[in-house]
Amino acid sequence: MVNVGHRVMVFNNAASDRERPYEVSAEVGSMALARTFTAGVMSVRGAGAIIDPRGGNPHVSTGVWVIVTVRAASRDEPVAIGFAGLRDAAGRVYWASERVKQDLRGGRTLQPGIRVEGEIAFEVPRAAPSGGLTVLLAKNMFERRMEDILAFKLDPVDAATVTGWAADKKATLTPTKVLG
Repeated sequence: MVNVGHRVMVFNNAASDRERPYEVSAEVGSMALARTFTAGVMSVRGAGAIIDPRGGNPHVSTGVWVIVTVRAASRDEPVAIGFAGLRDAAGRVYWASERVKQDLRGGRTLQPGIRVEGEIAFEVPRAAPSGGLTVLLAKNMFERRMEDILAFKLDPVDAATVTGWAADKKATLTPTKVLG
């Protein structure tokens, strides 16, 4: 009988449904617990161009940069945030930009109990923020089956604010800092 039940389950449930990541939702300004780290989105801002704090020319977007301030710490052992994404209202996911070096996403190992704070930048179409965005953070960059993903829903942004963001051509990413 167990064998029949297993076959029915396999037939009725695609692997993508059975093994999909599960979201842990939290409000902006609060911390959420993943299995291996804690994190929170503290604030959000935008820009039309960003300047890497290490130097170089501004990275101009034909859309808009959405820059989120994230606070994070490892729970029990050293770990990095391998995936940072921004999901729009239509379900499209924009990965953290590779155009600028971003320490907090994949480049910095979090240590147990030591909180750090830094910014993660996403390049999105200008219409995306008006429908509402959700920040997604996870341990693994690619393999996220059966993994927890922290999800922070951002409030929709009006068109005038997005236009103001796009006009800012001198935003600088704040370097990641240790909070203790």
